[in-house]
Amino acid sequence: SIEDASILISKGLLAINIDGSGSYTVESSLFDNLSVNDKVSISFDYVANDSGGATSEAKTITVNIQGSNDAPTVVAAPATTLSETDFATLSGYENAYKIITETEMYAILGANDVDVNDSLTLSLVTDSSNFTSTNTGIDNTTSGVVQLTAADITALGITANVGDFFIYSLGFDGLNASETSTATFNVILSDGTAPVTSTVTLTVNGVNDAPTVVAAPATTLSETD
Repeated sequence: SIEDASILISKGLLAINIDGSGSYTVESSLFDNLSVNDKVSISFDYVANDSGGATSEAKTITVNIQGSNDAPTVVAAPATTLSETDFATLSGYENAYKIITETEMYAILGANDVDVNDSLTLSLVTDSSNFTSTNTGIDNTTSGVVQLTAADITALGITANVGDFFIYSLGFDGLNASETSTATFNVILSDGTAPVTSTVTLTVNGVNDAPTVVAAPATTLSETD
């Protein structure tokens, strides 16, 4: 709270104007930051002067401004690009999963809410993910997106926080340097009143994996061979 409105006026954040007819305006860019449960009161004194130079007793006008809810916003096409090597090993499958934290997801979405006292939450739309690639080893059967619960973290044996996003595919390691995979999924951003659903696009670029051989290749033959 600010007791002295002159502080805001001096910073150009509040303007109070009154004309000769008694009409007045109170303007501030900060009013848009009020949430539905916020209220601000602004009081100012005025006097009236007549043509003879007489001045009236000072009176006080109080303006009460009630906030309203503004829906949160996201960027038009939230997206991020990763390499298959950004993914960790899962149950023996290399380059199989990636954790995107809630903080990182807020950044990908460009999440914002002008109502400064509102708290935002993220939730994944269940079964909304879709994985596509020119590599036939990547499909929706062995790929997916999960918003982690405590039980998920324990079962998978991974380090993560509840609410983080678990992106997985058993086929990412099969991408070559010229191949990509695209995953899309829907996320709901909410301030508790006005939820906004957005589609996130994740692109995974393949890398070249060197061929492998066993440590000591050998074979045994008979003289009759």
